[in-house]
Amino acid sequence: MSNNIFEKLTHNLTQTIESAISLALHNKNQEVTSEHFYGHYLQIQIRF
Repeated sequence: MSNNIFEKLTHNLTQTIESAISLALHNKNQEVTSEHFYGHYLQIQIRF
């Protein structure tokens, strides 16, 4: 049971990092900043 929670958290974190990197690259930024992570978080909130 506990492993399943960690797997979900790991998956969500990986997805967030990949999305933040993608957003930074799309905006032609050379580094990923907290704004990129917030952008991914807002995208998730808008979908639900």
